[in-house]
Amino acid sequence: AVADPSSGLEMIGDTWRFFQGKGHFDEMAGWLDRLDALPGSDQTPGRVKGLMARGALTYWRGDAAAAIELYARAVDMARQMADTNLLAVAIYGHETSRIMAGDAAGLEGLKEVEKIYQENNDHGGLAHVAAARAFAELQAGRTIGSGPLFQESFELYLKAGNRLNAGQTTLGLAGVALEEGRIEDALIYSRTGLQYGEELGDRFMVAWAIEWIATALVEAGDIERA
Repeated sequence: AVADPSSGLEMIGDTWRFFQGKGHFDEMAGWLDRLDALPGSDQTPGRVKGLMARGALTYWRGDAAAAIELYARAVDMARQMADTNLLAVAIYGHETSRIMAGDAAGLEGLKEVEKIYQENNDHGGLAHVAAARAFAELQAGRTIGSGPLFQESFELYLKAGNRLNAGQTTLGLAGVALEEGRIEDALIYSRTGLQYGEELGDRFMVAWAIEWIATALVEAGDIERA
């Protein structure tokens, strides 16, 4: 990494969800700080992925505005490099951060991403787009009726072999079921998400699943089990 900080940044960019799932954001931040401090070309895929990893870290630490700025820099750099696949990932990060911060205009930017993924027949990428639209419905207070979007993304994630995001999507389905008063469905989806989380060793998913299970049990009047 000392000789080639770009490769180190690329590795962190490709694995940041591992750090999230294990609750190791401090370690991730340390690696990013060390690698960013080393000299090296800015016009590399690794530098773009490093910016996106920093954006993800910043977002999950609660500073959406700063995360959006980091993703915007990644988008600009990817455009200059004319790397279409990298550009799609950068735009996705930028627009979903905007959506989750309450800016519905981020949905418009996803159209460019969707076109790239359609041209590449990228099921995993298209699943990301569907999931982003589903979570945008939740963010806008339109949870009821958003189940088909989550189901679409879940099926695409399975087709792409992406079990991590498939598991997270089942928890989106659990949230919809709770809002619609389908308590038994909410429990089924939550327990499925818990199973994914435990099998993958993802603490974030496990905690999210347990929260939904407890909520569903409370809604069902089963306080003791909750």
